[in-house]
Amino acid sequence: QPWPYHEAHHICHYCNYDRHRHRHRHRYCYVLLYTTGVIFVVVVVVIVIIITIIIIIIIIIAIILIIIIIIIITIIVITIIIVVIITIIIIIITIIIIIIIITTTTTTTTTTTTTIITPIHYSPHHNCHHSNAINTITPSQ
Repeated sequence: QPWPYHEAHHICHYCNYDRHRHRHRHRYCYVLLYTTGVIFVVVVVVIVIIITIIIIIIIIIAIILIIIIIIIITIIVITIIIVVIITIIIIIITIIIIIIIITTTTTTTTTTTTTIITPIHYSPHHNCHHSNAINTITPSQ
């Protein structure tokens, strides 16, 4: 027999110490036995319900925590990706700027050299040769 019934049985024995009043006490003992049984069942049910509620709450909290962790991880990953993309863009822009600077400097140097060369090439003496009517060389040459 379960514990409360057993306990109630002992209580019954305690109640029935007076043998002459046994019949009078018997009904009271049965009521006590029944109530203790009902109380035991109720207590067990309540404990089971409380445990299940606690387990459900723990599961819900765990799910919420997992969702929060996943969100945090995704945010971190997205920020890392964004930072990497931004750095790559910055690197590309700097490379383009450097290339532009190099090309502009080279073109400026070439223009300066050409400007230096041109007056030497088209000297008044050379022009004289070209413009000379006696000379057979055409001005285009």
